[in-house]
Amino acid sequence: MEASQSTAREILCLYAIEDKRGFEELSKHLYNLNGIRDIQNTPPGKPPKQEQSKLINQAKLIIMLISPDLLSSLREEASTALKQAKEGNAELIPILYKTVDLGGTDLAELQLLPRNGEALAQREGDNRNKAWKEIAQEIRKIWEALDAGSGTEEKEKTTVNAGQSDAHRSQQQEQDPTRPATVFISSAGDAGKNREQLELMLRLRGLKLWHRDSEDLPFLGIREKATERAVSELADAYLLYLTPEALKKPQLWPSEARAALQRQESEPEFPIVLILQGVSRKRVQSALAKIDLEKLTSFIGSELEPEVSQQEVVSGKLRSLARKILREAFRQRRVRAGENHEIWIGLRTFVFGEGSPRLDLSVDARKLFLEDENRNVRRVTPVAEWRNLIVPALEDIEGLLAVLGLDSRGSLKVPIKAALSLDYLFGFIFRSVRLEVRDEKEGQYWDSKGPQDDSTPLKYDESIQEGDPRTAIVAISISNNIENDLNLYMQRAENRINYSRFIHYWMPEGVDHTRGVRDGSHALAIARQIGRDLRRLRSQGITHIHLFSSLPAGLAVLIGQQFNANVFGPISLYDFFGDQYHYVFTLNQQEERL
Repeated sequence: MEASQSTAREILCLYAIEDKRGFEELSKHLYNLNGIRDIQNTPPGKPPKQEQSKLINQAKLIIMLISPDLLSSLREEASTALKQAKEGNAELIPILYKTVDLGGTDLAELQLLPRNGEALAQREGDNRNKAWKEIAQEIRKIWEALDAGSGTEEKEKTTVNAGQSDAHRSQQQEQDPTRPATVFISSAGDAGKNREQLELMLRLRGLKLWHRDSEDLPFLGIREKATERAVSELADAYLLYLTPEALKKPQLWPSEARAALQRQESEPEFPIVLILQGVSRKRVQSALAKIDLEKLTSFIGSELEPEVSQQEVVSGKLRSLARKILREAFRQRRVRAGENHEIWIGLRTFVFGEGSPRLDLSVDARKLFLEDENRNVRRVTPVAEWRNLIVPALEDIEGLLAVLGLDSRGSLKVPIKAALSLDYLFGFIFRSVRLEVRDEKEGQYWDSKGPQDDSTPLKYDESIQEGDPRTAIVAISISNNIENDLNLYMQRAENRINYSRFIHYWMPEGVDHTRGVRDGSHALAIARQIGRDLRRLRSQGITHIHLFSSLPAGLAVLIGQQFNANVFGPISLYDFFGDQYHYVFTLNQQEERL
């Protein structure tokens, strides 16, 4: 977009003179928006404060470089800019240039860039340049969205309670392609463990969650305004948790609830779910009537008690809610993305994300697989969490696709950055679906359907010993040779497996963690070979297989599809982390399934 004289008049950078370098660096990155007004560049002979106030009032987009110097020298001007944003007269993009405590100031309510909270001035070299580039990209998107929504010389002004403007619709369309189905959640602090459990269930079903303190809200500036926009324009569902504290502090959620109701009036399919916890329906109806939100009572989805001894009953209610919210939010996502596009479902158990260009659902299991969601330190996920949380979540996704008929149309794209155990389980549950799996190390998609091929790309050793004639150990060494690690596992007395059959697969060319699997045809041939061999074991009386492996994540999904529940008995899965193997879960074992 070429810069114009109107651009120069309507975009203003507000900063302290001590932060001139920041303005100059930002201006270089906004090279196609040349002519941005400089708050420090007032005409000679004019009163600076008066001219600065005039510039702020004229601006349509205000970029603010926040620092201690700004608060010291331009605090009044910053408050004026904030007022303009609150009244809908301007968009405000606050950038944390230097570290400063905003507590007790009007600016404390702002959503800042960079979103990770690290000030620009603290960065050096390419890291600093990269941060400026990302900020410039966000500014350019917001300006283009505002410019697209301006049909005349008199630019449209958006108030806090206004509906969707053309500018925001444009911004929504620009952001939507990469964002999975998203639920905005309003609640107070006393929602407690029930809310935590429901949020976990929603994440495991692939839903992205926003709330008023989310760091990744797509809108900047005033946080309350950003949350309203997120609900009224972008979220695919709205969830309100009403508790005693929420009813006592209506300032926490009514603006978001009103935005949801306004959107529901114009989009009747937009889902709203109201959960009551520790409050009666009658009390809620009375409280909502006082703030003109009685319409919300028609969306009550469940009533919970804060402390219930029958936790299984509560968990059952939460699972039903999670399934309902998944169904309705996913339908909205489909409307947003278009009916004919391919479905993308990401799997994630590591700190870093899927790296996918787009996602419809993003299965986020970090909380169950990591000691800390922000650190890649793996934990042993208890079998109960597999049985009660992970398996039902994936089954709900598969069931949803089947009900909508999406599992029979084309293929399902699956970018993967997840532990092998989850990859095997995903393939096992989605065994009737055509998948295109992407392992990020391989950088390519592998199709689970292809011409019949009876080749045997893997070499293997098979040995028989005295032991349980129904049990076998299967080891697969593709990315790394696992023999030594498997022997160490078996030497630990508490981990000895009573087995009679041992099969070890390896690549004829030797192990290679990056090039061991050449392409999709090679991966499918490997998966089919292992499937045939395991079925042969079954025909020879083997009813329980213990599976140890080191291979690409995408291949684990393809092998998991070979585990037909009608043919195989239990298959116990083991993951390698913390320098050793750990038992994690058993597929197709009735006592470990819902």
